[in-house]
Amino acid sequence: MVNLPRWAWGLLFLGGWFAVGWVVEKVFFAALRKLVGKTETEWDDIFIEAAHAPVLLVVCASGIAGAYKFIVPENYKHYLLPYLPLLIKAGVIFSAVLLTEQFVQGAIRHYRKQVKILQISHGFFSLTARLVIYSVGILVILDSVGVSITPIVASLGIGSLAVALALQPTLENLISGFQIILDSIVEPGDFIRLESGEEGFVERIGWRSTWIRQPANNMVIIPNKQMVNTRILNYDNFLNLVQI
Repeated sequence: MVNLPRWAWGLLFLGGWFAVGWVVEKVFFAALRKLVGKTETEWDDIFIEAAHAPVLLVVCASGIAGAYKFIVPENYKHYLLPYLPLLIKAGVIFSAVLLTEQFVQGAIRHYRKQVKILQISHGFFSLTARLVIYSVGILVILDSVGVSITPIVASLGIGSLAVALALQPTLENLISGFQIILDSIVEPGDFIRLESGEEGFVERIGWRSTWIRQPANNMVIIPNKQMVNTRILNYDNFLNLVQI
C-alpha cells in the first residue's frame, strides 16, 4: 500500500467522490431525462430537473463528510465530531427544501402560459413560494439541531400581522386582481366603459392595478379594488354574445 499523508488520502477520496458526482451529472441524469421524455405526463420532467441540484449537493456533502476522517487532525476530531451528525442532518433537510423549491418554481414556469392567473402574477407567486419554502425550511433545520423555534414562530406571527395591516390596501388590490382574472370580468384587448365615464382598451391587468388605454392614447390606471366595485360595460363581451 502506498504510504501517503492522511490529507493526501482525503484529497484522493474527495476526487473519487466528485468523480461519482460527475457520473451522476453526465450519465445518470441524462438517462433519466431520456426516460421521462417518453412519458405523457410532464410532472416527472419537472421533478427530474428539480432534483438535479439537490442530488449533486448531497453527493458533494457526503464526500466531504467521508473525507472528514482523513483531513481533520486527530487532536481536533473530538471537538468537531459531536457536530458532524447535526451538519449532515441539516444538509439533508436543506437538500429536501431545495428540491421542493426547485419543483414548485419549475411547475410555475411550465404552467405560466397555460394558467391565466400565472400569466399576470407569475413573479408574485414565484417570490411568495420561495419565501414560504425557505422560511419553513430554516425553521425545520433550526428545530432539528436543537434550537427552540417557538419564540421565532411567535415573533413571525406578530410581524406578519403588522405587515398585513400595513399592506392592507395593497393586499386588497392584489385579491381584487385575482378576482378580475379568475372571473374573466375583463381581459387585455377588451374595449370597456367604466361607471365613472372612462373608456378604452384594457392594456394589461397587473397585481395592483388595471391599465386602460383611451382612444386619445391616454393611459388610465385604475386600482383593482375600484375595478371590482364599479359597473363595467364590456363591449367585447357583448359582441361575442351577438356573434354566438
